[in-house]
Amino acid sequence: MDSGQPIGGPLGKLLANSTDLGPSQGHAIQITVTLRDSTRPAALLEWAAQHQLSVRWRDGDTFAYVAGAPAAFGNAFGVSVHDFRSPDGQLYYASRCQPDIPAPVRGEVTGLGRILSYDSVHRA
Repeated sequence: MDSGQPIGGPLGKLLANSTDLGPSQGHAIQITVTLRDSTRPAALLEWAAQHQLSVRWRDGDTFAYVAGAPAAFGNAFGVSVHDFRSPDGQLYYASRCQPDIPAPVRGEVTGLGRILSYDSVHRA
């Protein structure tokens, strides 16, 4: 099911060194999307609703957050979302692939963030 490019670099290394706990069981996951301009992203809102996802966007912003249940999210973006345990014990969700922008929203969406909840802030 995973479309898009495999995640490489430091995040790819983190995923490779973490324990895959299987399909995500979290309540909701989210991704940040960048928008072409600050007008209401009607196509994104419609597409998200069709896929049982929600969109948080404020008038004038050039970005939005798309959120939903892991299974709906994975189906909408064509990627698997799993839960992982990092080598230091942190639990997080992630996709091993960076999803492509879905065709129905390419006129409004210019970029997608990572599907990743890992907190990279080191605690003393």
